[in-house]
Amino acid sequence: MALKCGECRAECRDGCACLVESGVNYDSCGRLLDEKFSRFSSGVIECGSECRCGEVCGNRVVQRGPVGGLEVVSVGDKGLGLIRNQDLRRGDFICEYAGEVIGKNEAKLRAANSGDAMNYIFVLEEHSGEGVVETFVDPTRIGNIGRYINHSCNPNAMIVPVRFDSLEPHLAIFALADITSGSEITYSYSGGESSHGTTPCLCGEHNCNKFIPFNPNLF
Repeated sequence: MALKCGECRAECRDGCACLVESGVNYDSCGRLLDEKFSRFSSGVIECGSECRCGEVCGNRVVQRGPVGGLEVVSVGDKGLGLIRNQDLRRGDFICEYAGEVIGKNEAKLRAANSGDAMNYIFVLEEHSGEGVVETFVDPTRIGNIGRYINHSCNPNAMIVPVRFDSLEPHLAIFALADITSGSEITYSYSGGESSHGTTPCLCGEHNCNKFIPFNPNLF
């Protein structure tokens, strides 16, 4: 469970290898810093099992688990969605988009065989120099509450890759704006270079693109 703002915590020193590599990630309230929302940021690396800072370290947020008060509710024509029964502030960690981490060929096979069923595979694209590293996560069989978050063309949350104890990223969902209690949590399904598919978008935002994005690399 995330610590409350203002609680006394042990802090990592400037020499911590995790902070040297990715810089400071969170403020004193455990909220993600603004620059970490950029796709051009150095990424988020939290302290792991090899660090001496302990569980109260301010650089351990995602690994403590989802924020409390999350509820899956009916959101009209969109079906089910995710809300929180308390306010969220910009930068607050919400939950992970968790699932099976699979290879590209398996992801393409599952997408092709999904038929009329909802395809939940998320494609994370991280740009490193001139290359692109792709991570495919499928929560269809093994997932968590994160798969109930709907797409929006004007989202109030965002997926940010976070690493600890592994090079494999955790797809961490952070509040992109202040979210009032009971408001639907949304993020954009365009995790990288995406196109607009044929599934109608029901987000209702003024800038709605009419169709939900999908990653053409899966097809």
